[in-house]
Amino acid sequence: MDSDVKINKKDLFDRERELEEIINAIKSKERLIIIYGVRRVGKTSLINVTLRELGEPFVIIDVRVLYFQKVLKYQLKAFLLRSSSEKLRNIKGYLRSWGIN
Repeated sequence: MDSDVKINKKDLFDRERELEEIINAIKSKERLIIIYGVRRVGKTSLINVTLRELGEPFVIIDVRVLYFQKVLKYQLKAFLLRSSSEKLRNIKGYLRSWGIN
């Protein structure tokens, strides 16, 4: 993750409206939420803060390495499994702490 990426609400500047819109969209179970903008305006920071504000478990998978490659389905599946294996272990621990196996 870029060192400029924020993860705490107090570190965001003047993004309260966008933060609330995304939180409301997630809570109302919107099927598609698009965050767009030019480079370096804080899109990733906004997403990270939103997810942490929700207080629910989440996984972020960076698929930029696939952007310029032709990717077959099985390659994408393997990439996602490799990228998420450690995060899945953390989620399993979280679920166990809630008594879910």
